[in-house]
Amino acid sequence: MAHLDSEDVRTHKLLTVQAPFLTTPSIPPIEKTIHVDGCMPVIRSALVSDVLGLLLACALISLIVALIELLLVMASCCFADHVKKIKDMKST
Repeated sequence: MAHLDSEDVRTHKLLTVQAPFLTTPSIPPIEKTIHVDGCMPVIRSALVSDVLGLLLACALISLIVALIELLLVMASCCFADHVKKIKDMKST
């Protein structure tokens, strides 16, 4: 086995990580697919296979963040009301 420098190791790791994405035989070039099937079916299939999952994930994360934000606003209002009641009780 030959001795590899640190730069060779980094380059080798980079190539092995990217190689499956570059040589995937199941994904035809987009230009050939559009000329055969037309633009809208190709875009629709890409929307369903790639974009729809990301949109669903973003929507769910946004919903969770919005619910947490609403809960925190309610908690801060309750805390402010509680502090006001304590301040009123001390002044009387």
